[in-house]
Amino acid sequence: MRLTILLSTFIYIFVNTTFAQTNQSLPPVETMVENILGHEGHGHYHFHTTPMLCDVKVVKNHLNIYLETSASSVQNDLYDHLLESLLPIVAEYQLDDFSVFIKTKRQEVYQDLSTLITSTPIPAYKVPENSDPFPNKTVNNQQRNNPHFSQNLATGSLSGKTVWLSQGHGWLADNANNNWLTQRGNTNDYVEDFGSVEGINYYLQQYLMNAGASVWTVRERDVQTNEIVVDNDSGLPAFTTTGTWPVSGSSGYNGGTYQFTTSGSTETQTAVYTPTIPESGWYWVSVYYRQGMNRSVDTQYKINHAGGQTIVSVNQEVHGLTWNYIGQFYFEAGTQGNVVLSNESSETGQAIIADAIRFGGGMGSTTDCTFGGSPSGEPRFEEAARQYAPFQGYPTCEGD
Repeated sequence: MRLTILLSTFIYIFVNTTFAQTNQSLPPVETMVENILGHEGHGHYHFHTTPMLCDVKVVKNHLNIYLETSASSVQNDLYDHLLESLLPIVAEYQLDDFSVFIKTKRQEVYQDLSTLITSTPIPAYKVPENSDPFPNKTVNNQQRNNPHFSQNLATGSLSGKTVWLSQGHGWLADNANNNWLTQRGNTNDYVEDFGSVEGINYYLQQYLMNAGASVWTVRERDVQTNEIVVDNDSGLPAFTTTGTWPVSGSSGYNGGTYQFTTSGSTETQTAVYTPTIPESGWYWVSVYYRQGMNRSVDTQYKINHAGGQTIVSVNQEVHGLTWNYIGQFYFEAGTQGNVVLSNESSETGQAIIADAIRFGGGMGSTTDCTFGGSPSGEPRFEEAARQYAPFQGYPTCEGD
């Protein structure tokens, strides 16, 4: 028992002495705040107007930070970035909490930054209209909410579940300097923007999909920098059909057209998408269509790749007007591979939509949704969610 007391006393003294020595080696809290804000002000967090630090006070173990900005209003990302960058100070200096106060052009007194933040309403979902001559049919909610039906889709403990993943930070437009910067700087020869996305794209999403989950990501999942889009408007030889495929009066991919046919119990109509693959490799395949309640819930896409044929069924009632990923496959260079869209379905008398199919992730090609400018020209999977969301058709200028 005496030994236990001695050991406990020694550990207590050692830990507290060590922490005290570490704590004594920390610079004054004011200096730490100045260093953090100075670091962020050099573009690592892309503040639209870098705030100026005016004062730092610790009152009853509560850190108060006072900022001023020449801007007339406060951007929401300022609040998020300040919280993320300043929060470690609370633990390092054994503080209870902290508050950020700011004064803008329009204010004469400091206000708590959190009170100036506006929330962006989520756009209400509305099924897009279409002019296609098919009746709406009702299916159960589980079918409607799950985009994939396929004997080839893995099953497991996450079957029937949808998982959203954020791969972290990425290339973001820096409006002040008219260029592109990563959202995180170089720390110990490592840029977080390029590390976390690879870990998730190569491994985590695969684990989840193998467990049966339907996985969606807020950044590009394909690290393949080649990108080939075959649209029904591409014409011969990239797009061919058998049977009857009228052109819809509703708009399709990229403001173009799409074609449709009638679903049946056996295959009588096909649409074939043949990409010209520039180099052999792994390519994610994603499909684009206008959804509607008069669509087939198990539209069959037959992917002919280097390893054979894989059939994936997609519910075209949901998840339209965006790139819907249906799998990753190895394609040889050239035109050996293709995707065949079939009209065979368990639900007859509904529309089968033939619009666009994409192979690969590609390079960043969209400008910033607020500032415009030039595209990044970087691999799309390295771009931030702010770039990927509008690329996927999200209607407002938000990130993840």
